[in-house]
Amino acid sequence: MYLLIIDMKFSFLLCLFLIIILTFFMSKAAAKMKYTRWSTVRSLSILDIEFPTSARYYAYIMTSIAREYENAKKPKGNVKKTTNYYLRTNLYLDFVFIFPAYTSVAIMCCHVSSDLGFLPGAFKILAFLQIGALLLDAGENFFILATLKKPKLFLNTEDTSHDMKDDELTPNGVYTAYKLVVFFKWLFVGVGLIASLMAIFYHFSIGYYSDENGFILSLVGILALCVFFVVNPWKKKPEKKESRFELDITYPCKENIEKA
Repeated sequence: MYLLIIDMKFSFLLCLFLIIILTFFMSKAAAKMKYTRWSTVRSLSILDIEFPTSARYYAYIMTSIAREYENAKKPKGNVKKTTNYYLRTNLYLDFVFIFPAYTSVAIMCCHVSSDLGFLPGAFKILAFLQIGALLLDAGENFFILATLKKPKLFLNTEDTSHDMKDDELTPNGVYTAYKLVVFFKWLFVGVGLIASLMAIFYHFSIGYYSDENGFILSLVGILALCVFFVVNPWKKKPEKKESRFELDITYPCKENIEKA
């Protein structure tokens, strides 16, 4: 049993180390993601893509990214400085990130189930659900990669241009499937993470973790929680561009009339 605990601790620490390293590089790439809305350049977060207000808004983000990418393909352009490139990099890193991330949550659930003996059946189920969360996260990434090629994939439209039309409002079944994938992914990992941490904190408060090994495990669990909800320190503020509504020639205002 002692050897099993040591192996579990080593695996958990290894997962945590990989999470920290990958989070660093993913955050660096995410800090450079942006899109244009109403002539204003805005920072783009992965949460904007996971939880869009509507299918049309998601398509608006993707068409903006697509236009930037097409312009960068022109002479003297650099596609490696586009949001398309940084978002793809983030997603490719996420395909690696999901393995230590969900494995660490599964290890915590197994620790509560086997070592603590607290609701063992329930926590075994939560541990196995992390496999489902991993597959759902991978599926979500494939959805996003597909919309990078076809920005209006979530809308009922046959138009493939990178310009939004006024009548392109209705979401389709693909968008519904995407929302379900995101919802159940966060449900599985959220319940597993929060429930296991609460069980560990409870047993720590009643003195179960009296030995050094158990104390370290509980501290690592706290650190893991911080990493999962890490705030991107490299996130840039929106950079405002000159809007056409700010130009003198836009409206026949009093100043322009006097100039004429």
